[in-house]
Amino acid sequence: MTCYRGGNFNRHYPMAERENLLASIASTIKDYRAGEIAEPTPEHVDRWIKQFGDDVQVPMLRELDHVFKRTYCSKDKVVSLLRTLVHRPPNRSAQSVCSFWRRAQILNIQQNGESQSVIRSLFGGVLHFECGLDIDQAAPDSHTLIYLDDALFTGNRIIRDLTDWMPQAPAKTTVYVCVFASHPGGERWCQTRVAQIADQLGKEIDLQFWSGDSTVSKIESTFGMDPPYSGQLRRFITITVSRLDSL
Repeated sequence: MTCYRGGNFNRHYPMAERENLLASIASTIKDYRAGEIAEPTPEHVDRWIKQFGDDVQVPMLRELDHVFKRTYCSKDKVVSLLRTLVHRPPNRSAQSVCSFWRRAQILNIQQNGESQSVIRSLFGGVLHFECGLDIDQAAPDSHTLIYLDDALFTGNRIIRDLTDWMPQAPAKTTVYVCVFASHPGGERWCQTRVAQIADQLGKEIDLQFWSGDSTVSKIESTFGMDPPYSGQLRRFITITVSRLDSL
């Protein structure tokens, strides 16, 4: 058997397995930050994994390959999910799909980060293609508000954004949080805290969460984690991405 024996390995792993894992991970994340950085390659992933001890590199590659295949959202998948959102909007009732979006307002209130503006821009393109609507031309008196983002972990970012926005919010309205992955514990915390803050301001904010279809992940079921561990999960993802960016 041909084995990878670089460095001082405590264990030997087949060279073919390592090479296959490097290629698989690079293929999965090939559009990561497309246009900002060079497309990830197996060599890129190999440089990244070598910052860890020799004996844990292949086990880590196995786990990353498994997790990324289940959780990484390529641009094509994001656009597909946004198309699902257009055609399966929250609380559509009996009205047509495009009539719902004509009366909805897509919020642009994220205080830190660029995820909402990126997702909102992509959604604007899908909405225009599917319904011929301009995302910035919502009814000014709309009481159906949409908060778009990529994921909900603890919910604190959404709480901060809605807290800053609430003084100018209608006295009574519904906000639908639409994300690609969410944690049930974070959802419950968002609903509880937003309701408390709204009550202090004499307002009634009904916070709902769009789940679309089975392709929208629930972090608890995806990772087999209970709500108390959502913070650990976020730290893991933050560390992984920051180290990936450091190359």
